[in-house]
Amino acid sequence: MLYSISSQALKQQVKVATKFWPFAGAKASHTREILCRLYGYKSYHHFQKIASHSHCDKKPLDAKAVTMKLPEWSAKLAALGRMNQAQSKQLIIRLWYGYLKEYKDTLLYQSEVRFYGECQDFTSNNNSLTYHFDASPSVKDCIESLGVPHTEIGSIRINGDLSEFTTPVRDQDYIEVFPSKPGSYFACKPAKLTFLLDVHLGALARYLRMAGFDTLYHPQDQGDKLLAEVAALQDCVLLTRDIGLLKHAKVSYGRWLRNQDPEAQFLEVVKHYQLSQAFKPFSRCIKCNGKIGKVATESIIDKVPTSVLEVQKEFSQCQVCKQVYWTGSHFKRMEALLSKAMEV
Repeated sequence: MLYSISSQALKQQVKVATKFWPFAGAKASHTREILCRLYGYKSYHHFQKIASHSHCDKKPLDAKAVTMKLPEWSAKLAALGRMNQAQSKQLIIRLWYGYLKEYKDTLLYQSEVRFYGECQDFTSNNNSLTYHFDASPSVKDCIESLGVPHTEIGSIRINGDLSEFTTPVRDQDYIEVFPSKPGSYFACKPAKLTFLLDVHLGALARYLRMAGFDTLYHPQDQGDKLLAEVAALQDCVLLTRDIGLLKHAKVSYGRWLRNQDPEAQFLEVVKHYQLSQAFKPFSRCIKCNGKIGKVATESIIDKVPTSVLEVQKEFSQCQVCKQVYWTGSHFKRMEALLSKAMEV
């Protein structure tokens, strides 16, 4: 389809397009060729040839026609000019500002997104949500803009087909998002399990170490950037109450903890990652995460109160920080929590 535009109007549009082209160094000859192709002509030479023949069938352009063509032209100009559709849309609005000024802040496309299971914990609406966009965002960007971190996602279907995070979203797509769990399409946890906890989860760190899990934790705030880098470098599962931290591109595995009570958090983590059969109770130091081994009483006499030495016969010691452990009054409470966790 050829669209009717006068030589004078095209000349003016070339000036505008060249001035506001998204990339530096645009030349009028280049933008003129692209605009001619946008309006259906093979080239500027073809436009000149057709313009001299008044009998050629050309579609007139008025406000209604230009408005209706905005999405199509945005996609076409993006391809012709090698730009994203947000850039192409803004450029077309400048070219036809009199007709399109009210669309300056309007997004061109939309898709429907449906969240299932625990993914609904991040949205206020359990029904489908509408996602508005201009360019061709990835489905990961789409989902995270609606509030759900990529670490919470187990699988994605677009129009019924399984999709990767990098799959681009198209106009009128129907997107279904399912929660992360063992056995889901996107891995829930790495093969070698190491937990990384943010600064607010010190009590949870002690519980996980008590159960025997490799758990990285620092009592001082390390900042989101460093946590994300450590998570990526050591392939950790990042546990946090900070949703934004889990959206960091470097983080592959993680969970936003629904509970705030440390014991409830521990039970939540054990259930979600199906850890009950992997317990190695009291094999790690709850202070430094080092491994614990049994030691002779004679080697720790100077590190234990005399009253304890009188009643305790067996001791263990951290191989890293040298903290000494024995079955004190707190031992039964810790055992009770472990027994409860093994039943979830």
